[in-house]
Amino acid sequence: YNLFGWSAFRDAARTESMAARVRQETPDVLGTQEVEGRLRWWAEKVGMSYVSSRGQPTNPVEIFYRRESLTLLEHGEFLLNERDQWGQRMAMWALFKHKASGRLFYHYNTHWCVCDENALFKSAQT
Repeated sequence: YNLFGWSAFRDAARTESMAARVRQETPDVLGTQEVEGRLRWWAEKVGMSYVSSRGQPTNPVEIFYRRESLTLLEHGEFLLNERDQWGQRMAMWALFKHKASGRLFYHYNTHWCVCDENALFKSAQT
């Protein structure tokens, strides 16, 4: 979910509307982009914990999750093949254990380049 934080968070009503929607849907896991500098603040607004990418500050991605239902076991990131005018793109992953069922699953999150179809396809092949 691309929050366009650089734009949307400037408008208090829009920000609250987005946060209310996330709280209403109560996802166990949510991948976001463009929450630069506001991770802790957004996590508190939506009642979730988070992990964020450590690597590329120009294209950060985040994974928010509910500690009540999930246990974070591992997380990491890797670079995608393509770059655009904002720099190298990356993907982030997290391994979770669902507390109620005991099942494990991976969640991947990325913010693909703003580029042509061929470059997008190459990123998908990474």
